[in-house]
Amino acid sequence: MATINLRRIDLNLLTVFEALYEEGSQQKCSERLALSQPAVSHAISRFRRIADDKLFVGTRTMRPTLKATEIYEQLKPALNTIRKELFEKQSFNPKTTHRDFAIAVPYGGGYLFGEPLYRHLKAQAPHATLTIRSVDPETEIPRLLRQQEIDMAITSRTFDDHMLRSELCFEYEIGLIVSEHHPRIHANSTAKEVLSERFVWVNGSGLERSPKTKDLQTFIDAAEQRVDLMVPNVLVVPTVIASSNLVGLVPWEFAIQFSATYPVKAYRLPISQQRDLVSLLWHGSYESDPETFWFRSVCVEAAAELRSRLSSS
Repeated sequence: MATINLRRIDLNLLTVFEALYEEGSQQKCSERLALSQPAVSHAISRFRRIADDKLFVGTRTMRPTLKATEIYEQLKPALNTIRKELFEKQSFNPKTTHRDFAIAVPYGGGYLFGEPLYRHLKAQAPHATLTIRSVDPETEIPRLLRQQEIDMAITSRTFDDHMLRSELCFEYEIGLIVSEHHPRIHANSTAKEVLSERFVWVNGSGLERSPKTKDLQTFIDAAEQRVDLMVPNVLVVPTVIASSNLVGLVPWEFAIQFSATYPVKAYRLPISQQRDLVSLLWHGSYESDPETFWFRSVCVEAAAELRSRLSSS
């Protein structure tokens, strides 16, 4: 077999090919690699000449040819081996790292998750820093993960992106909060009685996306028609509730935490419902990165502590 002269091949083309194969889009590929789309197109054109194949067909969605799949299946393990060797030589050590780790926790979730996450991170990485972002719109999460602007995200949204990896983080159901001096709503109030009140609503709360029983869907639709106040963040809700007769619908974990901090009471909804799933997300391209792997484990530990604490409340 003739020896291939690798000096004649720009090895950067391999990572461009890998990214385009995995992302299926020149735009996503360019964002992931921080390259312009013309640069990606030029690199793939060069690799096509080397491979003597079109490699990808389509425009907005790039579908791999059979030859591209054959190349990818041989190339990917080799690139992973190289990355693993390089990462092992870097010997990531949490105790000495000064890196800033970033996570997106929409809907004001940092209120619950921020403290245990920071504490777990600092216990293992005393010199590291933590950035908690609240992303609006949440649809930006795949792009932010792809471009490494964030390392992790916690969300109940699902995304049609085969490069995203996930792990169950929380489950929640919806509860309601009212002022502790509310004249009408109490633990035994019926759905009809609750729906006779006026509501404070979190803009973009995602209640409409939660898995619902028929009763819950009807209840939320009716409540949304009785909104008096729309607020930008869930953390505004208890301050408004405490000094008014409005009713708030929030995840139960927020409700019980608010009731321990503000002069409000938390009640279960008087209807059946199923729990919504909240996942920890990261991008598959960085799955073998030791820093990403470590930070993911810290997030999992903090989530487990928070679940335990809330379940005993």
